[in-house]
Amino acid sequence: MTEILQFSTPSCGQCPQQAEILQSLAADRPSVQFEKIDATEATAKANEYGARSVPSTIVLDDDGAVISKFDGLTQAATIEDVL
Repeated sequence: MTEILQFSTPSCGQCPQQAEILQSLAADRPSVQFEKIDATEATAKANEYGARSVPSTIVLDDDGAVISKFDGLTQAATIEDVL
């Protein structure tokens, strides 16, 4: 199953908008799972995936390998290209 990870923080202004985009993408694709992660609480996981800014979106393949990484607000069409 493809997984989309969104790293965010409570103070991030663009994070709610990014979450909406990602949730919509996942809802349209049964084989895609979406997980929103608070980077301030899960610093080890954020470091593991190289999330240095928020929002950061990481797309993982079925084996958990990183397919693509997006920093900042990313539109659905750009993410769809890698799904």
